[in-house]
Amino acid sequence: MVECPGDRRRLRITDRTAAILAVVVACTLLVFATVAQADAPKARAHYERGTSLYQVGEYRQALDEFKQAHIEKADPAFLYNIAQCHRQLGESKEALTFYRRYLSLAPGTALRAEVEKRIHELESATAPSDAPTAPPSPPGVLENAGLTVLK
Repeated sequence: MVECPGDRRRLRITDRTAAILAVVVACTLLVFATVAQADAPKARAHYERGTSLYQVGEYRQALDEFKQAHIEKADPAFLYNIAQCHRQLGESKEALTFYRRYLSLAPGTALRAEVEKRIHELESATAPSDAPTAPPSPPGVLENAGLTVLK
């Protein structure tokens, strides 16, 4: 529980909320630290614009900005941001490509477990189902609560 100074109300922070917050802060710090060291001011401008667009849900435009930032200064952190945009846009195949590329160029990243988890989730969601599907009911047969009723 976190108690606000001068206030009797308490804010409950769950373990899950704290973990999510920690990942968001780590991602932000990782990318910001990388860009802060960049020599290319254009890369920084694209990164900052991309971050602002991402924060308001404009993932397609943010994607374009992160790509431009990477073109100006090739940095694996931008690949992570590109993957995140693709994931938010529902473009699983592209997200997988960029998450994998990020890990190949930044194998020692602190985000490795998180990225591997995303990859696994995306692979599971895009894998064809091996479960057999039930054949369609023949015409003229209705199914109701497990009973077959003929017309």
